[in-house]
Amino acid sequence: VLVYTGTTRRATDVASKKVESMSEKFREYTKLYEMVSYAQTLLLGDKLDDFGKLMHEAWEIKRSLSDVMSNSTIDDIYNLGINNGALGGKLLGAGGGGFVLFMCKEGMREKLISKFDKNSVVPLKISFTGTQVVYNERELI
Repeated sequence: VLVYTGTTRRATDVASKKVESMSEKFREYTKLYEMVSYAQTLLLGDKLDDFGKLMHEAWEIKRSLSDVMSNSTIDDIYNLGINNGALGGKLLGAGGGGFVLFMCKEGMREKLISKFDKNSVVPLKISFTGTQVVYNERELI
């Protein structure tokens, strides 16, 4: 389930804050790096519940990387998801806004979606062709 946080940010601002504290957070970055191969093993082994739990563990680490990574709005969205069927979630992008992607147990998707404003849930479909822009609103000058 993909949920828009309703907030935007400049990714470069968030990333620069993370870079400033990177040497202090070496252990956390190493742990996130080590999770990648384990996540791949879980996905290839069709252990999706365990993958969702790993997403939650990674979120706990990611939000500790910088004080601009999350905010009360993002925390509220994340906690609402976890309390309503999500096993874990991931804030997409640099942090500070944008979208949260949730992984939920089989059969819990509709319950999870119902807990969010219908305009904040973004339809999501897995594709093997890569990212595609389906709708792009531009201001005409």
